[in-house]
Amino acid sequence: MKCWNCQHENTAEANFCEECAAPLLRLCANCKSQVSSTAKFCPQCGQSLIRAAGDPRFASPKIYTPRHLADKILTFGTKAHHRAVRGHQGVDGINCLS
Repeated sequence: MKCWNCQHENTAEANFCEECAAPLLRLCANCKSQVSSTAKFCPQCGQSLIRAAGDPRFASPKIYTPRHLADKILTFGTKAHHRAVRGHQGVDGINCLS
């Protein structure tokens, strides 16, 4: 958890900043209410705090999948689909007829 006072990155379990001793406040992303450092849900609005505390870089595969790899995956999926529709042997070895 990043300190609001000095921007030091602290452990998630810390109640006070390891660098400047400022109290670490945790806010609900939905209603901005102050919540305890151990809360899993906001006591005011019920919003889950587990996902909000996670690393936003991994919220969606679009964020962390390199573009060249995504293109390759999408191209392979399209080619496999066209082979299956035309009656060629499918990916799992079963003949697919449309």
